[in-house]
Amino acid sequence: MALLEVRHLNVQLQTRDGPALAVRDLSFELDRGQTLGLIGESGCGKSLTAMALMGLLPEGARVTGSIVLDGQALVGQSDTMLQNIRGNRIGMVFQEPMTALNPVHSIGKQGGRAAAPAPGSLKRTGPAQGHRVAGPGRNRQRSPAL
Repeated sequence: MALLEVRHLNVQLQTRDGPALAVRDLSFELDRGQTLGLIGESGCGKSLTAMALMGLLPEGARVTGSIVLDGQALVGQSDTMLQNIRGNRIGMVFQEPMTALNPVHSIGKQGGRAAAPAPGSLKRTGPAQGHRVAGPGRNRQRSPAL
């Protein structure tokens, strides 16, 4: 029995022009210890497939087919149940150009870098406002304790 079995997965999204089938009849198996990489053209359904596996599709999306992780069916499960497996049993890495992982460095090293602000990137915005991280994709509020 495979660790992850996906059978006849379909993901339908609602558009202003009506329903659109974004993932069509996708099936695969993944055994324990294997890694799966989804590759394809932009817009072919790679991210929607991964989000369907994790139960993270946008509101209004409809999933049919089956997704079974270690004997447990995932399609139609509650958010609470899916939250218990995300990060613990199943995960994904988005390959966005600005946030892609570098294969030369370990995941742990890159994870530590992502959690730490870049040198010189913190600037004071006021005593009660904390710090703001500057730079591409880093415009978010940090706690005053930094």
